[in-house]
Amino acid sequence: MKMLMNRTDEFVFVSKIGLSFRFAPGVAVEVPSKLVAAVIAVGGKVVDEGDAAVRVVLEDIKQKAIDENDRGPAIEDAVRKMALRNQPGDFTAGGKPNKNTLAKETKLSVGDEELDPIWNKVKNELAKA
Repeated sequence: MKMLMNRTDEFVFVSKIGLSFRFAPGVAVEVPSKLVAAVIAVGGKVVDEGDAAVRVVLEDIKQKAIDENDRGPAIEDAVRKMALRNQPGDFTAGGKPNKNTLAKETKLSVGDEELDPIWNKVKNELAKA
């Protein structure tokens, strides 16, 4: 998919998968669809947004952004289910939800910085009940 960089100087985009692209002002560069979101994140712009294939990729990028915003409720629901069923392996020896079990429940990779506030909220609500 053809993309321009919204910059006045040359810019080299280097992806995490080892591909790199040199953007010059006003010169469109062919970018694989799996890297379009990453290029947009650093100031890239799709040349022909009216093309059907381009619209599909852009819609997929928007959906992934929405999915990222829906993580909290999905994680909270899974933690509540785990707390209510209280199965062996659902929680660590320290009493926190097991992240591997949580990943199976939600299909998400969850870190402590995201899990801790949710777990504290659920734990406090369950303690009051």
